[in-house]
Amino acid sequence: MRENKKIQNEVEEIEEWQKESITRISEKTQIEKLLVSEHYLYNEEKSKYLGKAKEDVLYAYTSEALDSPDTYKQLRKDLQDQKVGKAIINGTLISEVTLKIIEEVKKRKMPFTIVKDPQFKEEIGLELIRISSLG
Repeated sequence: MRENKKIQNEVEEIEEWQKESITRISEKTQIEKLLVSEHYLYNEEKSKYLGKAKEDVLYAYTSEALDSPDTYKQLRKDLQDQKVGKAIINGTLISEVTLKIIEEVKKRKMPFTIVKDPQFKEEIGLELIRISSLG
């Protein structure tokens, strides 16, 4: 009888250990899923913002807006913002538009990068990046 009780206690301990293990694995899996989903969302966001996180972008201009002369008045104003540290230009823009942007950026002696990557959505043509996000 004692032997049966001892075996039953051991079985219960093993079952409890298995339940705890399954719970830990389940929690780990949920955390991993969350991390993967956060990574996906972060990458999805970066593809909308030419490789930068949304919070790093002070000003963004659509490719369509860059076809308008009125946009360049606003661009000149935004380039005067002391928080702006860099321009990122979408490499899929028409060359005349790209040259206009480069001309404006060079007047301020600001660094710029031209990026071209198929993952980027073509809606954004130009971003002005927060100086504090440049490392």
